[in-house]
Amino acid sequence: MKKLTIIFLALALTSCLKPTPTPYPQYPGLKIISWKGTSIAAPNDGPDSVRFTYNRKGNPIRVERAHTSTGITQYQLRYDQQDRLRVLINSTIGAEAIGDIFDEWHQYYYDKQQRIALDSVYVFGRIGPHGPIPRSGNQVDLGYVITFAYDSLNRIVQVTRKVGGHATNATISTYHYNQHGNAYWINEQRPYGEPALNTYPVYDDKFNPHRLHPVWQFIDQDYSTNNPFIAVGYNKLGLPTSVPIPPKTTPSFYFGLFGFITIDHIKYGY
Repeated sequence: MKKLTIIFLALALTSCLKPTPTPYPQYPGLKIISWKGTSIAAPNDGPDSVRFTYNRKGNPIRVERAHTSTGITQYQLRYDQQDRLRVLINSTIGAEAIGDIFDEWHQYYYDKQQRIALDSVYVFGRIGPHGPIPRSGNQVDLGYVITFAYDSLNRIVQVTRKVGGHATNATISTYHYNQHGNAYWINEQRPYGEPALNTYPVYDDKFNPHRLHPVWQFIDQDYSTNNPFIAVGYNKLGLPTSVPIPPKTTPSFYFGLFGFITIDHIKYGY
Protein backbone atom coordinates (compact mmCIF):
# COMPACT_ATOMS: atom_id res chain seq x y z
CA MET A 1 0.00 0.00 0.00
CA LYS A 2 2.86 2.33 0.83
CA LYS A 3 4.47 1.67 -2.56
CA LEU A 4 1.19 2.40 -4.37
CA THR A 5 0.83 5.70 -2.50
CA ILE A 6 4.35 6.78 -3.52
CA ILE A 7 3.66 5.87 -7.14
CA PHE A 8 0.40 7.85 -7.21
CA LEU A 9 2.10 10.85 -5.62
CA ALA A 10 4.88 10.72 -8.22
CA LEU A 11 2.38 10.60 -11.06
CA ALA A 12 0.44 13.52 -9.62
CA LEU A 13 3.55 15.65 -9.26
CA THR A 14 4.67 14.80 -12.80
CA SER A 15 1.31 15.83 -14.25
CA CYS A 16 1.58 19.22 -12.52
CA LEU A 17 4.95 20.09 -14.01
CA LYS A 18 4.86 22.55 -16.90
CA PRO A 19 6.69 21.29 -19.99
CA THR A 20 9.58 23.37 -21.24
CA PRO A 21 11.26 23.08 -24.64
CA THR A 22 14.55 21.19 -24.65
CA PRO A 23 17.47 22.97 -26.32
CA TYR A 24 18.42 20.05 -28.56
CA PRO A 25 15.36 17.84 -29.10
CA GLN A 26 15.67 14.71 -31.23
CA TYR A 27 19.16 15.47 -32.56
CA PRO A 28 21.50 16.23 -29.62
CA GLY A 29 24.64 18.02 -30.74
CA LEU A 30 23.55 18.44 -34.36
CA LYS A 31 24.37 21.89 -35.77
CA ILE A 32 23.74 23.90 -38.89
CA ILE A 33 27.17 24.33 -40.50
CA SER A 34 26.85 26.23 -43.78
CA TRP A 35 24.81 26.97 -46.86
CA LYS A 36 25.22 28.31 -50.37
CA GLY A 37 22.91 30.44 -52.45
CA THR A 38 22.54 33.79 -54.18
CA SER A 39 21.98 37.18 -52.56
CA ILE A 40 21.44 40.86 -53.32
CA ALA A 41 24.76 41.57 -51.55
CA ALA A 42 26.74 39.69 -54.19
CA PRO A 43 27.69 41.27 -57.56
CA ASN A 44 24.80 40.92 -60.01
CA ASP A 45 22.76 39.05 -57.40
CA GLY A 46 25.27 36.23 -57.72
CA PRO A 47 26.65 33.46 -55.49
CA ASP A 48 26.88 33.99 -51.74
CA SER A 49 27.56 31.60 -48.88
CA VAL A 50 27.32 31.35 -45.10
CA ARG A 51 29.48 29.62 -42.49
CA PHE A 52 28.54 29.03 -38.84
CA THR A 53 31.17 28.75 -36.07
CA TYR A 54 30.58 27.33 -32.57
CA ASN A 55 32.51 27.30 -29.31
CA ARG A 56 33.44 24.15 -27.37
CA LYS A 57 30.11 24.16 -25.58
CA GLY A 58 28.21 24.11 -28.86
CA ASN A 59 27.03 27.72 -28.73
CA PRO A 60 27.17 29.70 -31.98
CA ILE A 61 29.76 32.49 -31.82
CA ARG A 62 30.12 33.67 -35.41
CA VAL A 63 28.00 33.75 -38.59
CA GLU A 64 29.98 34.83 -41.63
CA ARG A 65 28.90 35.37 -45.21
CA ALA A 66 30.95 35.76 -48.36
CA HIS A 67 29.35 39.10 -49.32
CA THR A 68 28.05 41.99 -47.25
CA SER A 69 26.82 45.48 -48.04
CA THR A 70 24.90 48.32 -46.39
CA GLY A 71 22.16 46.78 -44.25
CA ILE A 72 23.18 43.25 -45.24
CA THR A 73 25.50 42.14 -42.47
CA GLN A 74 27.10 39.19 -40.73
CA TYR A 75 27.38 38.85 -36.96
CA GLN A 76 29.19 37.56 -33.90
CA LEU A 77 27.73 36.43 -30.58
CA ARG A 78 29.11 36.77 -27.04
CA TYR A 79 28.12 34.92 -23.86
CA ASP A 80 28.52 35.50 -20.14
CA GLN A 81 29.95 33.04 -17.58
CA GLN A 82 26.53 31.38 -17.34
CA ASP A 83 26.55 30.69 -21.10
CA ARG A 84 23.75 33.20 -21.66
CA LEU A 85 23.75 35.21 -24.86
CA ARG A 86 24.67 38.76 -23.85
CA VAL A 87 25.77 40.55 -27.03
CA LEU A 88 25.15 40.22 -30.75
CA ILE A 89 27.16 42.48 -33.06
CA ASN A 90 26.10 43.04 -36.67
CA SER A 91 28.70 44.43 -39.07
CA THR A 92 29.51 44.59 -42.76
CA ILE A 93 33.24 44.10 -42.25
CA GLY A 94 33.30 41.25 -39.75
CA ALA A 95 34.18 43.62 -36.90
CA GLU A 96 35.51 41.88 -33.81
CA ALA A 97 38.53 43.88 -32.58
CA ILE A 98 38.41 46.88 -30.24
CA GLY A 99 37.96 50.00 -32.33
CA ASP A 100 36.25 48.23 -35.25
CA ILE A 101 33.04 49.76 -36.59
CA PHE A 102 29.73 47.95 -36.11
CA ASP A 103 26.28 48.47 -37.65
CA GLU A 104 24.26 47.25 -34.66
CA TRP A 105 25.18 46.22 -31.13
CA HIS A 106 22.46 44.21 -29.36
CA GLN A 107 22.81 44.22 -25.56
CA TYR A 108 20.54 41.64 -23.89
CA TYR A 109 19.02 41.71 -20.40
CA TYR A 110 17.34 38.77 -18.63
CA ASP A 111 14.27 38.30 -16.46
CA LYS A 112 14.03 36.13 -13.32
CA GLN A 113 13.22 33.09 -15.44
CA GLN A 114 16.53 33.54 -17.32
CA ARG A 115 14.83 34.62 -20.55
CA ILE A 116 15.86 37.61 -22.63
CA ALA A 117 13.41 40.34 -21.65
CA LEU A 118 15.02 43.43 -23.19
CA ASP A 119 17.32 44.24 -26.09
CA SER A 120 18.99 47.65 -26.26
CA VAL A 121 20.20 48.17 -29.82
CA TYR A 122 23.01 50.67 -30.42
CA VAL A 123 23.78 51.70 -33.99
CA PHE A 124 26.84 52.76 -35.99
CA GLY A 125 29.45 52.83 -33.27
CA ARG A 126 32.76 51.19 -32.46
CA ILE A 127 33.59 48.11 -30.42
CA GLY A 128 34.89 49.18 -27.03
CA PRO A 129 36.68 47.17 -24.33
CA HIS A 130 33.54 47.02 -22.17
CA GLY A 131 30.75 47.78 -24.63
CA PRO A 132 29.83 49.99 -27.58
CA ILE A 133 31.54 53.37 -27.93
CA PRO A 134 30.75 56.24 -30.33
CA ARG A 135 32.55 56.77 -33.62
CA SER A 136 32.72 60.43 -32.66
CA GLY A 137 31.13 62.64 -30.02
CA ASN A 138 30.24 61.69 -26.46
CA GLN A 139 27.78 58.82 -26.78
CA VAL A 140 26.76 56.01 -29.07
CA ASP A 141 23.28 56.25 -30.56
CA LEU A 142 20.48 54.09 -29.16
CA GLY A 143 18.62 52.97 -32.26
CA TYR A 144 15.74 51.15 -30.63
CA VAL A 145 14.62 49.17 -27.60
CA ILE A 146 12.93 45.78 -27.89
CA THR A 147 11.04 43.95 -25.14
CA PHE A 148 9.87 40.34 -25.17
CA ALA A 149 6.97 38.48 -23.54
CA TYR A 150 6.80 34.69 -23.23
CA ASP A 151 4.24 31.96 -22.64
CA SER A 152 4.47 29.06 -20.17
CA LEU A 153 6.51 27.07 -22.73
CA ASN A 154 9.12 29.86 -22.91
CA ARG A 155 8.14 30.76 -26.48
CA ILE A 156 8.08 34.40 -27.50
CA VAL A 157 4.47 35.53 -27.82
CA GLN A 158 4.95 39.30 -28.14
CA VAL A 159 7.72 41.61 -29.30
CA THR A 160 7.54 45.38 -28.78
CA ARG A 161 10.02 47.44 -30.77
CA LYS A 162 10.39 51.15 -29.93
CA VAL A 163 12.50 53.41 -32.13
CA GLY A 164 14.82 55.36 -29.85
CA GLY A 165 12.95 53.84 -26.91
CA HIS A 166 9.88 56.07 -27.49
CA ALA A 167 6.48 54.45 -26.90
CA THR A 168 4.85 56.46 -29.71
CA ASN A 169 7.08 54.68 -32.23
CA ALA A 170 6.21 51.16 -31.07
CA THR A 171 5.68 48.23 -33.40
CA ILE A 172 4.08 45.27 -31.62
CA SER A 173 4.22 41.74 -33.03
CA THR A 174 2.05 39.04 -31.44
CA TYR A 175 2.50 35.31 -32.09
CA HIS A 176 -0.44 32.88 -31.80
CA TYR A 177 0.39 29.16 -31.59
CA ASN A 178 -1.82 26.20 -32.49
CA GLN A 179 -2.02 22.70 -31.00
CA HIS A 180 0.84 21.57 -33.25
CA GLY A 181 3.22 24.11 -31.70
CA ASN A 182 3.33 26.34 -34.78
CA ALA A 183 2.74 30.11 -34.93
CA TYR A 184 -0.29 30.03 -37.23
CA TRP A 185 -1.07 33.76 -36.94
CA ILE A 186 1.39 36.63 -36.52
CA ASN A 187 -0.17 40.05 -35.99
CA GLU A 188 1.91 43.21 -36.32
CA GLN A 189 0.52 46.51 -35.02
CA ARG A 190 2.32 49.48 -36.55
CA PRO A 191 2.70 53.09 -35.36
CA TYR A 192 1.33 56.30 -36.86
CA GLY A 193 -1.97 54.77 -37.91
CA GLU A 194 -0.41 52.39 -40.43
CA PRO A 195 -2.58 49.32 -41.15
CA ALA A 196 -1.85 46.17 -39.20
CA LEU A 197 -0.05 43.33 -40.93
CA ASN A 198 -1.36 39.78 -40.47
CA THR A 199 0.67 36.75 -41.55
CA TYR A 200 -0.65 33.19 -41.68
CA PRO A 201 2.28 30.84 -42.36
CA VAL A 202 1.74 27.45 -43.97
CA TYR A 203 3.87 24.70 -42.40
CA ASP A 204 5.36 21.40 -43.49
CA ASP A 205 5.45 18.37 -41.17
CA LYS A 206 9.25 18.30 -40.80
CA PHE A 207 11.72 19.28 -38.08
CA ASN A 208 12.41 23.01 -37.82
CA PRO A 209 16.23 23.52 -37.66
CA HIS A 210 15.77 26.55 -35.41
CA ARG A 211 15.08 23.96 -32.70
CA LEU A 212 18.69 22.77 -32.91
CA HIS A 213 19.68 25.64 -30.58
CA PRO A 214 17.62 28.14 -28.51
CA VAL A 215 19.74 31.03 -29.84
CA TRP A 216 18.44 30.37 -33.36
CA GLN A 217 14.87 30.35 -32.06
CA PHE A 218 15.38 33.68 -30.35
CA ILE A 219 17.21 35.44 -33.19
CA ASP A 220 14.49 34.66 -35.75
CA GLN A 221 11.67 34.56 -33.17
CA ASP A 222 10.83 31.18 -34.63
CA TYR A 223 9.73 28.73 -31.93
CA SER A 224 7.51 26.68 -34.21
CA THR A 225 7.76 22.90 -34.32
CA ASN A 226 7.74 22.75 -38.10
CA ASN A 227 8.98 24.92 -40.99
CA PRO A 228 6.81 27.78 -42.32
CA PHE A 229 7.43 26.59 -45.90
CA ILE A 230 7.59 23.45 -48.01
CA ALA A 231 11.30 22.98 -48.67
CA VAL A 232 12.62 22.15 -52.11
CA GLY A 233 14.67 19.37 -50.52
CA TYR A 234 15.13 17.57 -47.18
CA ASN A 235 17.86 15.29 -45.85
CA LYS A 236 17.30 11.86 -44.31
CA LEU A 237 16.63 13.44 -40.90
CA GLY A 238 13.84 15.58 -42.35
CA LEU A 239 15.82 18.82 -42.13
CA PRO A 240 15.50 21.31 -45.02
CA THR A 241 18.45 21.48 -47.40
CA SER A 242 17.00 24.00 -49.87
CA VAL A 243 14.72 26.80 -48.68
CA PRO A 244 12.20 28.62 -50.88
CA ILE A 245 12.56 32.40 -50.71
CA PRO A 246 9.87 34.98 -51.59
CA PRO A 247 10.25 36.98 -54.84
CA LYS A 248 13.38 39.13 -55.26
CA THR A 249 11.42 42.23 -54.22
CA THR A 250 11.08 40.84 -50.69
CA PRO A 251 14.26 39.05 -49.53
CA SER A 252 13.67 37.65 -46.07
CA PHE A 253 15.57 36.83 -42.89
CA TYR A 254 16.79 33.31 -42.18
CA PHE A 255 18.99 32.58 -39.17
CA GLY A 256 19.43 36.32 -38.66
CA LEU A 257 20.68 36.94 -42.21
CA PHE A 258 19.01 39.17 -44.76
CA GLY A 259 19.17 39.45 -48.51
CA PHE A 260 19.28 35.90 -49.79
CA ILE A 261 17.43 35.21 -53.03
CA THR A 262 18.07 31.47 -52.92
CA ILE A 263 19.33 29.21 -50.13
CA ASP A 264 20.63 25.79 -51.18
CA HIS A 265 23.06 23.10 -50.07
CA ILE A 266 22.36 23.57 -46.35
CA LYS A 267 24.79 21.39 -44.42
CA TYR A 268 24.42 20.03 -40.90
CA GLY A 269 27.01 18.29 -38.74
CA TYR A 270 28.31 17.54 -35.24
